[in-house]
Amino acid sequence: MNRRTRTPGNALIRLRTRLTALAATAAVLALGALCAPPAAAAPPSDAPRAELRGLIENVTQANARRYRTTDSAGRTMDAAKVVQDSSGGYLAVYHTLLGDGRFHAALATSSDLMNWTFGRDFGAGTSQPTIAQVSNGGYVMAWEQDPSNHIAVRYYPDRSHLLNGSATRAFDAPRTLSACAEGTPNIYSVQLSPDIDHSTIDIGAHYFSNCVVDRQMRATLSNFSSWSASAQPNFDNALLYWGVGGGGLKW
Repeated sequence: MNRRTRTPGNALIRLRTRLTALAATAAVLALGALCAPPAAAAPPSDAPRAELRGLIENVTQANARRYRTTDSAGRTMDAAKVVQDSSGGYLAVYHTLLGDGRFHAALATSSDLMNWTFGRDFGAGTSQPTIAQVSNGGYVMAWEQDPSNHIAVRYYPDRSHLLNGSATRAFDAPRTLSACAEGTPNIYSVQLSPDIDHSTIDIGAHYFSNCVVDRQMRATLSNFSSWSASAQPNFDNALLYWGVGGGGLKW
């Protein structure tokens, strides 16, 4: 039997009155929360962004600086990406337009970020390379490969294989967002579960939308065998909002 059926009538009235008052109070509080102005708070990345900008712009106070950097072979180090190597020193990957009229991606090593020793050419038609060291000591590289401009991904299990250009895993991604070109990759992360054959590689890149303009994309390479990619309109819109509509929106 419902316990309320045995409650005296005046008790029921008091109970209902109390519940109604509580509900009204809750509604007022909720309305106040909705109407209250939002607290002013700077985005958490503002301070680090300002610090980074200051370091980049303060060129004259840098410990060292160099423009028009070339490697020991005299190649210009265009679009260079630099990482610190766990075995010591630094690695840079970059491309150079050579006498054959094609871009060649290359690798160089350095101990001081100023002087670079040429290490390896990855072949004609390779450009915009990027590199990431993996938790097991190996390296993942990605670049834009022509003809049929697409993203190529390679795995080198150690520094020796990397310097010799001997990849033990290779994947050439299908174009799924553009009929013309997909490239300029960057590597966000590489997760091993527990090895490269059971891995997830998070890659950013651009695609040549409607064969007219570059737009941002993001892709996942799973187990070095399965590729999925999607457009990233929110990234594009962050610039399009300000009237930027040029050829490249990759960053």
